[in-house]
Amino acid sequence: MRSSAQVWRGRPARRHLRPLALAAICGAFLALALMVPASPFAGTLPTASAHSNLVKADPAPDSTVTVAPKVAHLWYSEALNPTLTKVRVLDSSSYNQVDKGDSIVFKSDARQMQVSIEDNLPAGNYLVLFTTQSAVDGHVTSDGYVFTYAPPGSTVQAATNVKLPPGGASKTGNGTLDAPTIALTITTWLSFVLLAFWIGGVIWETWVLAPGLTTDSSLAAAAYAAERRFRRLAPYALGLLIAADVGIIFAQMGAIALATGQSNAFSFSVAGNILFGTRFGQFWWVRQIVAAAALALTLISARNRWQMRQAPASAAGLEEALLADDGEAGVPDFRQALLHTLGDVRRLPHRLADGLRHRSWVGRAELALALVLIVAFTLSGHAASSDDKALIANTVDFVHLIANSAWVGGLFYISLVLVPALTRLNARQRARVLALGLPQFGALAIVAATLLASTGSLSTTVQLTSIQQFITTAYGWTLLVKIELFLLMVGISAYHAFILRPQLAHTLVAADAVAAARVATPQLVAAGSRKGRKGSSTATLEAPTRPVNDRLPPQAQALSRRISDWLFWEAIVGLAVLLCVALLSAFAGTLAVTPTAGSVASSAPPVVASSPTAAPTGPAVFTKTQKASTMGVTLSLGTTAVGTNAITVTVTDAKGKPLAGAAVVVLRALAATPNTPFGTGVQLKETGKAKPGQYTGTMDVVQPGAWDVTVKVLAPNADQFVQTTFPITFK
Repeated sequence: MRSSAQVWRGRPARRHLRPLALAAICGAFLALALMVPASPFAGTLPTASAHSNLVKADPAPDSTVTVAPKVAHLWYSEALNPTLTKVRVLDSSSYNQVDKGDSIVFKSDARQMQVSIEDNLPAGNYLVLFTTQSAVDGHVTSDGYVFTYAPPGSTVQAATNVKLPPGGASKTGNGTLDAPTIALTITTWLSFVLLAFWIGGVIWETWVLAPGLTTDSSLAAAAYAAERRFRRLAPYALGLLIAADVGIIFAQMGAIALATGQSNAFSFSVAGNILFGTRFGQFWWVRQIVAAAALALTLISARNRWQMRQAPASAAGLEEALLADDGEAGVPDFRQALLHTLGDVRRLPHRLADGLRHRSWVGRAELALALVLIVAFTLSGHAASSDDKALIANTVDFVHLIANSAWVGGLFYISLVLVPALTRLNARQRARVLALGLPQFGALAIVAATLLASTGSLSTTVQLTSIQQFITTAYGWTLLVKIELFLLMVGISAYHAFILRPQLAHTLVAADAVAAARVATPQLVAAGSRKGRKGSSTATLEAPTRPVNDRLPPQAQALSRRISDWLFWEAIVGLAVLLCVALLSAFAGTLAVTPTAGSVASSAPPVVASSPTAAPTGPAVFTKTQKASTMGVTLSLGTTAVGTNAITVTVTDAKGKPLAGAAVVVLRALAATPNTPFGTGVQLKETGKAKPGQYTGTMDVVQPGAWDVTVKVLAPNADQFVQTTFPITFK
């Protein structure tokens, strides 16, 4: 009967391997396909805003009003920190302030704020400037927009190329890489890297390479050496994590200083408002306290020589493992390694329970602190702004952080801890550790990579509302780079795990076989009877001694170096992936749909205001109804001729009832260049109680041809617009 190793090396291995690989690939692609923003499941997922984006305003951006507004009323996607949030209204030409300085954030709804405007407002163009800090993630946004006040009978030139007032506030927060944003990106990146490294090390010591839980001498020696090195590096990682989080607060204070033009933003009062007036600040304290507790536990454990496992090894545990060499030659070949790795995925739950059971009370306390730290990072991120389905969004982020720590943090552990620790071992032991491939980590890495792909796709669906945002926003471009880097990591892992390591394993097995053949050469020993019996002789085969083959063949040495190098470069790519994560936070504001300050209005002729725009009284020339998510949107045009067109949009909810109180924005673009809207969006006005769900306004079309008219609708109490596009030919 053939042994199991022989069976796996034969044809049955190929019959098992190919279906498993094909099923895994198909399943991964299917999961990713179902989770993109255009998939049928996109509507069932939560929507999370990014920063405190302006989603609705009255007066509307780039609008013309004929009645002097009493207040400027603004709606945002996230709750605002009232202490550090302010709105001003200025004359766009002289920059004189025309508001009453009573800017407030509503207590009943922290996503709304307003400021009163002076009476007897003269006709002209006005600049609404706002500086906000999100009470969810702490990000600061400074921006603005222009509106025109043209009472009946007046002639007002529409504003173009409006600039922010000199020496005052600066535009920041929506993808602008200014100094505070760069500082915030770097400190956020460092916090992610240090979090992944420390938690990745804890995972390794518990479930991957735990001293005392392996019978292989090479792995045991590597485990003891790596444990000693990680315990020396862990305090530095936790201390730098605390410092990076402090740097995040200083970066936010810098953003406030830049946004408001006030140097006193670097003060204890501003810091206190950030730390106690925002949700991010509350969980920032949790992050700091937990990291400090983990640092104290690490230092005290090292001083008192407390062990993280229940059965501590003797002080000479490493030396004993180095001297012991059981000569195990069970280094798997390629097929056996791959199948064992896939089989270990099924056995992961048992291994997780076993690793937890062997932790001491100190080790379990360390695991608990790691878990709370991940929860604190989750609740201080953008997922917390998903008011409708916050539990789903937070769970996705939580799983994503754990998977990132297990895989990317594990790679950091390999490069900074394991590979340097292998210098304590002899050449053959180092090669065997690399050749065995640490199959427990292989199984964990496969599960973690799968979870990262799936939760990353879910997060993409939460943040992005259309495929076009991948190529039209800085957030989308950064996300594409992150995806490419993730796939590069997967490719590097597959290369060194299933190509280089099997080659090294084959080389080691061949070298051991040659050494064993030399030592075990049969020696016939004639053992004559001591009693002098003649013609009596026996031939005995002496038991071969175990081969000691510390010198590796040149090919094995070269393969060991290549594997170590590829592991290092994979960790470097992991650093780049986390940098993209930090940049996504900086560029999240580019997903906003509302026109921002400094935008160039269409170069239209002077606006002659006479009366509020009314809906067309005659029969509409163009009328069509389409779906925008669950809403029904009917677009009606009084004419399809070039020029100013009266437009009416009627919105109904999922039950077909008129939807009142929504924000409706209309964009137009030539069909040949659909991603380049003409001018800026036009926010329509609600007709009123007489015709609920109906919104009217005007739209300029400058040349004949095929146009795409996009209607965006923001339902009451919603954080994201939904949209639908109508193709129309104008003559």
